[in-house]
Amino acid sequence: MERLRDVPACDACRELSTRNKHLPKCEDPDREDCVPPLDPANRDAYAVWARCRQQFIMGFGGPIDINHLSIWRLIDELKIRNRLDCFEKVSAAAHAEIAAILEDQENRNSNQ
Repeated sequence: MERLRDVPACDACRELSTRNKHLPKCEDPDREDCVPPLDPANRDAYAVWARCRQQFIMGFGGPIDINHLSIWRLIDELKIRNRLDCFEKVSAAAHAEIAAILEDQENRNSNQ
């Protein structure tokens, strides 16, 4: 149960480390139980991020923000104590993901 709630699954780990150049790469991409270290201070934020990371608000050029209501709802449902800190971490993760998505789109458009 702790693995599902507190740490990333292998598919999520691979996707995040592939999309974000600042995250460490998985040591063994064929290993199904490989979990990158997760700082205990970030467990709540990851628990929220893992559940709402696809709740982007879309504009004509791609994602522009993450749905703040979905973040706050999960913070409430998970009964997270340090609510503002968690929100700020999830929001920062969302903005980093949006930047990576937009950079990928720009690279694809410039290669065409």
